[in-house]
Amino acid sequence: MRFTRSDYTVFSAAAVVIIVFSLLFYFDFTAPSAAGQERVVGSIIFAKHVAQRKYASQVVWEDVEKKTPVYNHDAIRTAGQSEAVLRLNDGTELTLNENSMIILSMDTDAIDIQFRGGTLSTRRDEESGERLGALTISSGESTVTMKNSDLQVSSGKEDEINVTVSRGSATVASGEIVQNLEERQKAVTRPGSEEIAVENITLVPLAPRPDAIIITPEIKAAIQFAWAPLGPETGGVIEVSTNTQFTRLVEKGKIDGSTLNAAFTPGIYYWRMQARSGNGGNTITGETRKFRIIRELPAYQMAPADGQVFRHAGTNPIIHFKWTGSDLVQTYRIDIGKEPSLKRIYASYDTQGYDIAVDSLNSGIYYWRVTSIILAGGSTYRIQSKIRSLKIEKSLSLAPPQPVFPPDRDVVNRTILQRKGMVFSWDPMGNMTGCRLDVSRSMDFSTTILTANSKTNFINLRSKLEPGWYYWRVTGIYAGNRRSEPSGIMRFRVSEGSTIRLVAPADKGQLAPEAGANVRFSWEKADLYGEYVLQVSADRRFSEFERETIVNDSHAYASGFRPGTYYWRVIMKNPEGDIVLSSASHSFIVQNVLSEPIILTPRNGAIFDFKNINELDLSWKRLKEANLYKIRFYRMEKNRAVFIAERDIGNTPLEIDDINFLGEGKILWSIQAFETADNGKRIVRKSPISRAYFEVRIPQERKKIKFLTPKVLYTE
Repeated sequence: MRFTRSDYTVFSAAAVVIIVFSLLFYFDFTAPSAAGQERVVGSIIFAKHVAQRKYASQVVWEDVEKKTPVYNHDAIRTAGQSEAVLRLNDGTELTLNENSMIILSMDTDAIDIQFRGGTLSTRRDEESGERLGALTISSGESTVTMKNSDLQVSSGKEDEINVTVSRGSATVASGEIVQNLEERQKAVTRPGSEEIAVENITLVPLAPRPDAIIITPEIKAAIQFAWAPLGPETGGVIEVSTNTQFTRLVEKGKIDGSTLNAAFTPGIYYWRMQARSGNGGNTITGETRKFRIIRELPAYQMAPADGQVFRHAGTNPIIHFKWTGSDLVQTYRIDIGKEPSLKRIYASYDTQGYDIAVDSLNSGIYYWRVTSIILAGGSTYRIQSKIRSLKIEKSLSLAPPQPVFPPDRDVVNRTILQRKGMVFSWDPMGNMTGCRLDVSRSMDFSTTILTANSKTNFINLRSKLEPGWYYWRVTGIYAGNRRSEPSGIMRFRVSEGSTIRLVAPADKGQLAPEAGANVRFSWEKADLYGEYVLQVSADRRFSEFERETIVNDSHAYASGFRPGTYYWRVIMKNPEGDIVLSSASHSFIVQNVLSEPIILTPRNGAIFDFKNINELDLSWKRLKEANLYKIRFYRMEKNRAVFIAERDIGNTPLEIDDINFLGEGKILWSIQAFETADNGKRIVRKSPISRAYFEVRIPQERKKIKFLTPKVLYTE
């Protein structure tokens, strides 16, 4: 076949395009990352639900988790019902509540934060003193400057910015207007305004601080609420709730004195103060503060085993301390002493990892513990582990190796042991040339079922061991084929059962997915490589599958389930297609979503003149299965719904003495029904949202009007 000139032209152009784009791809692939071009200015110490970060030179947002580093000029944002806490290198803590966004810019001694909306709390360590540079928060025409203070910044309607100083002082500027704020003051800036509105806070909460994080190893945490003494106000109360509407109170007490003590389980809580003014008797409500209680268990010591004996003939042995870790912990401290109480510390080591090797211990009996040090919420928490002992003996004989892994009483699945193997490791002593591993079914090693030699300090053992308990030890080999005494004895168990543990949906759990919504199935990932197969069936014997999905991850999604009972399980296949692991089967019940509440009054489009009305009734058809209703109010402004307020209504009526907060104009209100469990903490089902609107006309002379929900809701 002969090519024409036009053919050569086309092929040449195609070759040039391929070469150019290949070079562009290569340069982009090998270019330094956006993170590598900026310095680390802090890290994420807490993240809930959806928190994301975007590098300065990129347009793609990525999810962040605890201990994720934060780089200079990063943008951080949170979604609804989400939260992120950042700790900067100078000790400053920034808390982004839901639907918030900031952009960080940190110079050598100053921090600039571009605030793009939501709610932001800043906390600066009082002990940092002069080391702290200025911190500036800017949003549009408004800027807030502080140094050693705690404050909260939130965005309001019409681009207004609210600033509350809870400790220290700050300077607020809007255009050419500058206003100094002292402790217990609040300011509001509005674009184009010729003044900055400042007001004193009469009800002053002191502790817990805004967005406090409280760490405890206990089932409940003891919280002390503190506030400044009341002035002329009377009848003060403190309320603690699990929601911002304070419809689910968990504590309520009179303000008598300046403190109140109460204990709470881990979770998120909101608290506020209320009192009546000294002149008019009107109810004053203080700021709403949030605090979070997190349960953090002490570190679990994996090695050395309690009471383990280390023998050596020459220099001090290397003791390898190992424990479990947590993402919340910034530093671990290993304290070693010669007294069981550890009142006097012989040696102490700090590390950010989960293990440390020590070779400075002479012969004797030692006691050790691990302290988890957590810096959060402006406080330092120290959670101590149990105290374990170890013994170091100097022997004239050759020192044996010290077993490290697997830890004593470890469990390994039979299939994983056969296909992937199990790594045995130890610390060699002196000038060893090799080691011998012995495995036995008996503790006295009267019979040895496995023996393996290694010139390194580990062996990957693959074997078809029957289920049960096994014992292992290591013998050191020195020059001239001299043998040390056997090491201490460690145990491990080979299990027969499945290693895939199902996580969600919970067994016998109830679901009510909306039409087309996905159901998320999740399980614990096994230590063996292979494909997972999710199988869902309406038959407990799995004779037919409603869904069968193959994934390489530890979760999968499925949708389109009709009401009824389903069973699900997960199996694992190796590359050859053989089933190597399987889970137990769990069941779950799919229910219909709740029916949409039918609004009865007020009728859609109704007009109310508050001059001739004393009450406004909201009524709807009650759903038999629902035990919670959520009502939301919006004001229609320029064909846009602006949120006003939200109310939760349970089985008891809710009375609002003054509904002037609605304002004048067209009001959109919505109602959604929920079926909840666990005292309202878990939503089982929810209904679609019903909406209606009415118009409010308020005369110049306003009067208070009661706003009542019906004590007996309408039922058919």
